[in-house]
Amino acid sequence: MSVLTTYAPAATNWTAQPERARPAAGVYKNTGSPWHVGQNVEHAKFGAGVIVNCEGSGAEARVQVKFRNAGVKWLALEYAKLTAA
Repeated sequence: MSVLTTYAPAATNWTAQPERARPAAGVYKNTGSPWHVGQNVEHAKFGAGVIVNCEGSGAEARVQVKFRNAGVKWLALEYAKLTAA
């Protein structure tokens, strides 16, 4: 029977370090956009939902929204006509 042992140098600090929080991909920060991840929104056809992802900018900006009754959908902000809830 073989025993596998790993040794660490005495100077190495092996304590767990908390991961630094990174903004989610596509979070609009300082861009003047009124939309952000976690924001509650309303859509005329799909109803109430929450933004779970954002990407792009300008005319190509789009958001991924998780709607209560319609599931998850990507919407182009240029055409979606979302309102803040």
